[in-house]
Amino acid sequence: MSDEMGRREMLRYLGAGALVPTATKAGAPAASAAPARAAALSIPFEEETIGFSVKGQQLKALLRSPQRRADTPALLVNLTGDRVESLDGNRWGYVFRVVPDIFLGAGHRVMSFDLPYHGERATRGGGLGAWAAAWARGEDVMGDVHQTLRALIDLLIQRKVATDGLIALNGISRGGLSCLHGMAADKRVLACAAHAPPVHLPAVEEFKHLAGNKLVEQSNPTTLIPKLADRPVFLAVGSADPRVGAEHTFAFHAHLNAACAVIRPQLFCGPGTSHGARYPDHAAQQAAGAFLLGWCAQKAKLL
Repeated sequence: MSDEMGRREMLRYLGAGALVPTATKAGAPAASAAPARAAALSIPFEEETIGFSVKGQQLKALLRSPQRRADTPALLVNLTGDRVESLDGNRWGYVFRVVPDIFLGAGHRVMSFDLPYHGERATRGGGLGAWAAAWARGEDVMGDVHQTLRALIDLLIQRKVATDGLIALNGISRGGLSCLHGMAADKRVLACAAHAPPVHLPAVEEFKHLAGNKLVEQSNPTTLIPKLADRPVFLAVGSADPRVGAEHTFAFHAHLNAACAVIRPQLFCGPGTSHGARYPDHAAQQAAGAFLLGWCAQKAKLL
């Protein structure tokens, strides 16, 4: 699957004047357009909050289905932390919703769920500090992500909302880490995109004191390479990233690429600092949308 094929598929669905659409609920006004994107396209969708249980925990996911759907709709799972923020981007900006809007515009469903200690699950202070404390206590944070994603995929396939092999993941930072783990743990996931993911966890300020911790070591994405090799993986990072260490992303890409024989991982490296203000994050998200949409379009032809 070439990047050019992905771009053609995205343009075929959305039209050249609407590279990044703006999703709105039916009858609601369109959100303000980001300066860097083309004319917005209103996409009416239906929204559903799904309750489900994982090991006795009552959890929620947010599902959006476009009113005009593709013949064989794919499912995008977008992860950033909080399920609503992952699809709306109200707090951190439109960049969180670029790929979900691309998928909605192409007639595909999008979904998100709260990562451990985020959103409605934000106990013990929430965020990465809570992840660090959980790892220190011996909790398998990434195992929680695996179980949550697997339970949702089971449920949505049972409801005929998702199709085995036609599921894509997209995530930013901690969400990117979660996507890499989710894909490695479930072969029903077709492709994933991870933006500035922490691939060497002790490089992150909140986790530096956990170097050598067994759970943290096994959560580093390098341990996932055998299960990610020869599967569609897209990585994006700035030329620098003091928050997660861009050099670790480059090394991870190189190791994953060396393990692949047929499908090579794609790397988007933009000038500037990811996890910072001077980085073309919209371009990275658009490239990821083209990559994921292209793979979904190719897979749909085989179903």
